[in-house]
Amino acid sequence: MATRILSRLHRNQKTSRSHRGRRSFRAHPEALEERSLLSSLSIANAAVLDSTSGTTPMTFTVSLSAPSSQPVTVGYTTVGNGTALAGVDYLSEGGTLTFAPGQTTQTIPVTVVGNPAVRPDVNFTLALSNPTFATIARGVAVGTIVDGHQTLSVGNAAVLDSTSGTTQMTFTVSLSAPSSQPVTVGYTTVGNGTTTAGVDYLSEGGTLTFAPGQTKQSFTVKIVGEPAIGLDKNFTVALSDPTYATITQGQAAGIIVLNAASMSIAPNGVVYALQANGDLYNVSAGAQIATNVKSFAIRNDSNPYVLQKNNDLYLYTPSHNYDFGIVKGFGLRSDGNGYVWYPNNKLYLNTPSENIYFGLAIYFALRSDGSGYVCYSNGDLQLNTPNENINFGSVKGFGLRNDGNGYVWYSNGNLQLNTPNENINFGSVIGFGLRSDGNGYVWYSNGDLQLNTPDENINFGSVKEFLADSNGNGYYLTLSGRLYENAPSSNTLVDQNVNDFHLQNGPYPFYCDYLPIPQPPQPYNSPGPGYVGYEFDGSFQILYTLHLQGGPQTYRPTISVSWAVPNPSASVSGSVYGSLSTYARAYVTPIGGTVLGIPSGTFHYDAPPPPPPPSTLYDIVWYAYDSNDVFLGEKSFTVPASNAAQLNSDEVLTSNEADDYFNATYADYDYELLHSVSVVA
Repeated sequence: MATRILSRLHRNQKTSRSHRGRRSFRAHPEALEERSLLSSLSIANAAVLDSTSGTTPMTFTVSLSAPSSQPVTVGYTTVGNGTALAGVDYLSEGGTLTFAPGQTTQTIPVTVVGNPAVRPDVNFTLALSNPTFATIARGVAVGTIVDGHQTLSVGNAAVLDSTSGTTQMTFTVSLSAPSSQPVTVGYTTVGNGTTTAGVDYLSEGGTLTFAPGQTKQSFTVKIVGEPAIGLDKNFTVALSDPTYATITQGQAAGIIVLNAASMSIAPNGVVYALQANGDLYNVSAGAQIATNVKSFAIRNDSNPYVLQKNNDLYLYTPSHNYDFGIVKGFGLRSDGNGYVWYPNNKLYLNTPSENIYFGLAIYFALRSDGSGYVCYSNGDLQLNTPNENINFGSVKGFGLRNDGNGYVWYSNGNLQLNTPNENINFGSVIGFGLRSDGNGYVWYSNGDLQLNTPDENINFGSVKEFLADSNGNGYYLTLSGRLYENAPSSNTLVDQNVNDFHLQNGPYPFYCDYLPIPQPPQPYNSPGPGYVGYEFDGSFQILYTLHLQGGPQTYRPTISVSWAVPNPSASVSGSVYGSLSTYARAYVTPIGGTVLGIPSGTFHYDAPPPPPPPSTLYDIVWYAYDSNDVFLGEKSFTVPASNAAQLNSDEVLTSNEADDYFNATYADYDYELLHSVSVVA
């Protein structure tokens, strides 16, 4: 028994010797449990709005993850790594926080020094150290001094009153510059005004939050519809309790506009309303400013353009009303400057500081984003934006879809839809037209006809012919001879067995069906009802039934057209009215009533005219002389003209261009223009 004990002790001694110099300590289980139960300390970032003077406290919060039975202490100090300067932007701080048993939060104030200058946000660091009875989980926090020059403002809002239900009125709140911190501000409706909460509008209130980088937010107020006719009403909304910004415009008016056809709010918050009778009012001032108004728009300096019903355009300012005269077109660009298009085709952009001349434009329209399509007299199409001119080159056609995007039909036959975001390509087309509702007819080279709308493509199938009339309705002839009239609300079968059709100057089409006289030659006697004509030597006749679609009624006088060789002619009741070798003019008499407003009697249909005679090239040279008959300079043009009227028109157009040229070149001179015309050899 003793031997076994000694042997066991001997083994223990050997083991002890083998571990000399490598002592290891095992913690007591209770000590391990106490350490694992220690709470952790964390410090949160802090920010404060910079002031222009004095000092402002910035408060850091230190949190203990769980209450402790022992007093917990931790040191803190400001650290100089950051963009803020100690002693200039903030005052250095340092010390020790003590958490009494049971406490879980403490605060550290740091004094921030006001700065009147506009500057970016600056920051510094606060660090924790040397904790007792706790560990540090997050020991560094950033203190940000937010630029104190960001301001909040709310703008006026207005809506047209409805007769029932509710309408949303939207107020926009603006932050003067982006902030690095989330900016918040409270809003509420206020009861002062000519409205009653719960009757005219529903009270609203809440808080808006601008995420870092955001500068616009909005809130809505529900307006209660009123069937009665009355005066315009208003109420007030107010901002309050901002964080990281100050309020400069804290109240705004909500204006409920009654008995108006349209309204608009100027950048300065003034509300304008146009009544159905053409009276234009400054609603904010309660004053009428114009009558007989067709439309109006607000320039970016808050002055209104007013277009009269006679197309006379004015700009109303506090000091003067400017008359642009009679205009052919007008539009407001996206930056709030106005396009002014005169009857002589001169196009200008009017801004608060100048008038920018584009030249002679044969077409002008506004795209959906407020950019201007300008088609020049040479066929070039451009899109004018506030930043650039986008050139499409020479085009064969253009049309504005009802969503404000432009169809561009290039000279090579390609058709595109130009939008602010992309160009949609239709490929090569042989026909294009714009329906009265602003949707586009697209006739592809394979014969397929489609109607393109913002929502879908409507397919009419393969057609033999397509034309759009002056009313914006489309006529198409199917391969089987069925003629249809397509309008926004209908697709009407006009007739069948139609061979061809043309459009006259008015809104309705002429079309015809036919039956060739069979060979061999037929006698003069008619082989069937309405069959007129006989065969001449070396010729044959085709019987045409000519139709004139006249609104609710279709007139169908029957004529015989003789196709003789070499002298074809058109005749009615045996009378020849014109040679088909030049043009066919078939005089027909409607069966009672009127056709397109023309009394019952003779009416005519002109077939497509012959090609115009070849043009002659002319040199038109304009000479400028000052008041002392001293020659200043010349401007020459080469134009094609086929007749005197066209040459005279060219002289007028070139005189306008020459006048613009000399006015820019010799602005300091009083000059007169003379010109010469000569044929180009």
